[in-house]
Amino acid sequence: MTDRVQAEVDANFEAFQEMPPELHKREADRWALMRHGECVGFFDTLRDAHVAGEALCEDGLYSVQQVTAAVVDFGWFSHALHQWRVRSGHWRDSTSRASARRRD
Repeated sequence: MTDRVQAEVDANFEAFQEMPPELHKREADRWALMRHGECVGFFDTLRDAHVAGEALCEDGLYSVQQVTAAVVDFGWFSHALHQWRVRSGHWRDSTSRASARRRD
């Protein structure tokens, strides 16, 4: 991950943490698309948030954070893994497996 991308992810996560708790409760279980320290929007699925990020951010500088009642950061790896899955086309396979596990 380049310094530029890491700086974007860090700024976005800091801004995400500062969102009001009411917003976290209202948007729980959704995905926040973050860019330049601001929330661009909320989406029902991770894939929808990434598709919107790719469409809105030609330079690829954005991050996606799952909204929960409590803010959680899984570190650099989680941000990098999501980017790799979406950009490499492995997203569909991992999503299908995760959805199947949740339904069991």
